[in-house]
Amino acid sequence: MKNNSYTTIIEVDNTADAVFNNICNVSKWWSKDYEGLSSRLNDEFTILHPGAHYSKQKLMELKPGKKIVWLVTESHLEWLQKNKGEWTNTKMIFDIIPEGAKTRVRFTHDGLMPEMECYARCSEGWDEVIRERLINFIAGKTKTKKMKSAFVYVSYIKTTPEQLWHALTDPAMVKQWWGGGLLIQCDWEAGSQWAMGYDDGRPADSGEILEILPPERIVIKWRNESKAELKAEGYTRCEIVMEQMNEAVKLKITHSIDLPDSRFIEAVSGGWPMIISNLKSLLETGEVAMKEITNSYGKGDK
Repeated sequence: MKNNSYTTIIEVDNTADAVFNNICNVSKWWSKDYEGLSSRLNDEFTILHPGAHYSKQKLMELKPGKKIVWLVTESHLEWLQKNKGEWTNTKMIFDIIPEGAKTRVRFTHDGLMPEMECYARCSEGWDEVIRERLINFIAGKTKTKKMKSAFVYVSYIKTTPEQLWHALTDPAMVKQWWGGGLLIQCDWEAGSQWAMGYDDGRPADSGEILEILPPERIVIKWRNESKAELKAEGYTRCEIVMEQMNEAVKLKITHSIDLPDSRFIEAVSGGWPMIISNLKSLLETGEVAMKEITNSYGKGDK
């Protein structure tokens, strides 16, 4: 059975052993409101933000350079209305995977599920803690705000989450609203390859599905393949989140890269508004607003 617990993946320029040691140094990246020990099996530590958050973690599994598992033995989230102990008996799992000169970390808060009251706020919190604080601590960065380029776009579409999901993942639908006859190839499973190409056979973009939760969330590791200067910047991260809002669905696109003044992000910041306007128009009226819009992103070098 599929596990829908919160999961996110980061990739860093460091060895698996160094990453393992950095994760164990909890106070340096999760919170300074930390007390206890977190480097040996059966160690326990607490995180306490008075009036908001208390949790006690026990180190249950420790494989140097490979895996860390914490069990939440006690918790109290003051801001919850129904069950302030939702974290209790959940697990925080760090799978550490060498990838050539890099290391990938897959973090899973096992038991933190979308149907839980704290999921929306806690998943946003983990995004910041893992994707910003931890990744920058491992990289030795302190001023994280200036090291990143990001574009965020929000649209409200009169449709259902299921219809929007279909439009985002069905190749025939994507070909209509993306414009320019772009073809998409993907199995839509975590870890599967993702690619877009032009109708003349040239590649446009490539990547990998990092996270997927139908019909709510997709995270894509994304690199441009059609322009040399954009491809040279490397992989970006595109997060697509859908949320029911009365009779509409809120669609939020966050496209980012750990690079200041990114030309790729500058390019997509012009393309995404037109592309999503096409998607919105297709779902609401049955027709796209613009048939040819890929020139805004660049058809690439011949």
